[in-house]
Amino acid sequence: MNVRKIGFWLVVVGLPMYLGCDARVTIRGDGTAAIVGTIGDSGSSGKYAALAQLGCPDVIVRLNNNLVNVDLDDDCTFLIDDVQPAANVDLSVELPDLGVSGTISLDNVVASEFIEIFVETDDDFLAISVVRRAAPDPVDTLPLVVTDNNVTILIPAGTYNQSLTVDGNNFTLVGVAGTSCDSSGWSTITGDVFIQKNNATFRNIRFDGVVEVSGNNAHFINSCFGSDLFIFGNGADFDDDADDGEDGENNDGGEDDDDDGGGRR
Repeated sequence: MNVRKIGFWLVVVGLPMYLGCDARVTIRGDGTAAIVGTIGDSGSSGKYAALAQLGCPDVIVRLNNNLVNVDLDDDCTFLIDDVQPAANVDLSVELPDLGVSGTISLDNVVASEFIEIFVETDDDFLAISVVRRAAPDPVDTLPLVVTDNNVTILIPAGTYNQSLTVDGNNFTLVGVAGTSCDSSGWSTITGDVFIQKNNATFRNIRFDGVVEVSGNNAHFINSCFGSDLFIFGNGADFDDDADDGEDGENNDGGEDDDDDGGGRR
């Protein structure tokens, strides 16, 4: 099984630019939605394929016609945080080197929602698809084990003296952030967290224990590992360089294919 361990005791170096490690950073995101976008090609061997060999393409993103500063990680993925809830949100993506663009309208964007977009492009077109998870359900207690798929939970600020095991796909946990990783006011999990399935997302959570990732595509947004702030990162960013196997891909919300590779950190 391919396992990645993250703990507040790690020295964080060489991680993507989305990841910050400064306890003085003011953290945002409470009461707003978050959008994570990924850019990919349609399998063409044309101009985009040639650009992709040099890295991710230049991208211009606008939200309701307002320019949004985004950075792309190695997987050509970007984060738009602090999206204000609204009856309608227009999102446009442009790839200026190809001269293509596209726009989508997101209806009924609600507080604490997590939205994924996938941008597929070729030399002559750009298409945007959207995956939206259910709006978070507020709860007063955090379960010890989550076994169902498509569970979305909103927890208040407080200290949760427990562990958490995620054994269902497409799990989303949204909490409340303090003003810095060393401040009060966080939704804090003191025990170890075990992410055993795919597409888990954590936002505004402070982890005081170790986080062990054996599933694919785990996102951490505005979350703290001890005093280290992770603005945005994927579970793959913490992978062990000594892993012999490749992580499987399973983004369709189905059951884990159990192709977990090998290695341990």
